[in-house]
Amino acid sequence: MTYFNYSHREQLERALHLDAAVPSRSSRWLSSLKAIATSVVKTFTQDSNAPRIWFSMSESGQKIWHVYDPITNNHGLYETEQDVRVWLEHRYYDMAR
Repeated sequence: MTYFNYSHREQLERALHLDAAVPSRSSRWLSSLKAIATSVVKTFTQDSNAPRIWFSMSESGQKIWHVYDPITNNHGLYETEQDVRVWLEHRYYDMAR
C-alpha cells in the first residue's frame, strides 16, 4: 500500500510540474498583448532624434557598446561606458554649434 501511494504521489507531482512548465493559452495571449502594448507606447513616447545606445556580448563575454545617432546617421562601437559618455558629450557639443 505504501508503494502505491508513493508512486501515485510522484505521478501527481510530475503532472503538476509539467503543467507549470507549459504556459497556458491565455498566458501566452496576455504576454503577446503586453508586448504589443509596450511597443505601441514606446513608439509614441520615444524621441525620434534621441541617440540609441545598447550593448551586446562578444564571444569572449565582453560588452560591446553600440551607438547610433539618427540625426547624422552615424554608428559606432565602443568597449567601455566611458567611451560612450565621451561620444555623447561630443554629439551634444557638435549639435550646439
